[in-house]
Amino acid sequence: MSVTPPDPAARLAPDFSLDAPDDAAFAARIPQIAAYLRTNFPGLQGLRQHRPHFDPARDRTTDPIEHTLEVLAALDTTELEPSDVRLLRAATIFHDVGKLLDPLNVRHAIDSALICAPYLADFALPAPDQATVIAIVLHHDVLGRVCQGRITVDEALDLFGTPHLAALTARLSHVDVGAIRGLTRVLPSIAAADRAVQALFVARRYSQRYTPPGELTAEVRAILDRLTPHVKLWLTLGEGDDLALSGWRVALLEAVAATGSLARAAERLDIPYRTARYKLREIERHLGLTLVSGQSGGAAGGTSELTPAARELIARWRAFSVGLDAVATARFAATFRPPPDPEEPA
Repeated sequence: MSVTPPDPAARLAPDFSLDAPDDAAFAARIPQIAAYLRTNFPGLQGLRQHRPHFDPARDRTTDPIEHTLEVLAALDTTELEPSDVRLLRAATIFHDVGKLLDPLNVRHAIDSALICAPYLADFALPAPDQATVIAIVLHHDVLGRVCQGRITVDEALDLFGTPHLAALTARLSHVDVGAIRGLTRVLPSIAAADRAVQALFVARRYSQRYTPPGELTAEVRAILDRLTPHVKLWLTLGEGDDLALSGWRVALLEAVAATGSLARAAERLDIPYRTARYKLREIERHLGLTLVSGQSGGAAGGTSELTPAARELIARWRAFSVGLDAVATARFAATFRPPPDPEEPA
């Protein structure tokens, strides 16, 4: 079921303000907001939504207006500037009006942003603030799409554009998802996506491209052919120095998997058995995991096999580290190799 949006020229102006002393005072205006939405967007009433919106008390899914009112009741604007509070409240009121066109459209945020634009002037919002409200409405599903794997954190950052818009939109996303009864389990993932986006904003702010410091000197140019880049990676626990994983430690685990014995793994890596045993126990102690199981045979042999946790760690390490040598080689070429002679073909 879909409904043609009403003509905004015939819209009813709101009889409530976006300003209120606190969230509780604004929530007291929910009956007025409900009347405003039902008058201007009557087609939203009774629309069936996706199954996660099912409300046992109603024995049906909430319609978009009922859901919006629940989001408004739970909206948290503490510690925000008054101007940001107005933006967030306005965006929350209109975030689901796009479901008029298709209540089951997971990308309804786009339609909501288009439909709400003419209504924002009635709230005494200047043009730049109206644009921000539209952007919040447009992107209120971005963190959810990150959690679903539809877009990357980098793509989410590019969509938000600024940490300020990302932070405001995240407030709406958190309470929006939290008001959907069948999706409360997703809230930790939404929070993690939010933190990842904000962390990436910080990383980009303080990152810089490395460029060669001018022309190569004759002394450095003379040794370039003898230089080869290498990458050494390791993982520590938290901010401490306790080594958790490294290329060598992963190689030790892989040798155990290949030979079926810690003793034979030590032989393959050309290290004493005692060293291999000590390193394995150190990894397990630091991680708090059992990585190798089997019958002990000491330096003479025995049988060993990796636990599922060990196999998962190896797989994730390989996925993490693959291609980094190529990245280092490309960076090395960009910073240490002389540029091509402009008179010679590339």
